[in-house]
Amino acid sequence: MIRFVLHRPRSSQNIGAAARALANTGAGTLWTVEPIGFDRAQAAKLAAGADRVLEGMRVVRTLDEALEDCVDVVMTTGRPVPGALDPRATARRLLDSAGEVALVFGDEVNGLTNRELRRRRRPRRSGRWPTRSCSRCCGNAPASCCRVSGS
Repeated sequence: MIRFVLHRPRSSQNIGAAARALANTGAGTLWTVEPIGFDRAQAAKLAAGADRVLEGMRVVRTLDEALEDCVDVVMTTGRPVPGALDPRATARRLLDSAGEVALVFGDEVNGLTNRELRRRRRPRRSGRWPTRSCSRCCGNAPASCCRVSGS
């Protein structure tokens, strides 16, 4: 099972959009690390029928807690990173892993820091969704990854 981890998301609506993508594809579970000012009503507006995913969402205080027990972790970034995986390779790698795995998205303003990217194995370059694009980072990128992993 893939954990879709939103690290410090700033928009409740982006959490809702990610929940909807997960509900539509069944690609995994939703985890959030320190969601800033989370408003469930705002999230539900974009979740559109994904109440079950929102209710099951795990909210944790640290990234370490979200990644605990994962056998593999892929971090995403909009920046070029040597050796980064493309979306299909990411999906194949995570789906082929035995055990819990995680796909981590940074916040909508700054994305994941270089330090956060270095702490885990291999980043995936989310080339079409630069981390500086607020709604695309936590909204559309998880949706696209859900489609790739569900195909």
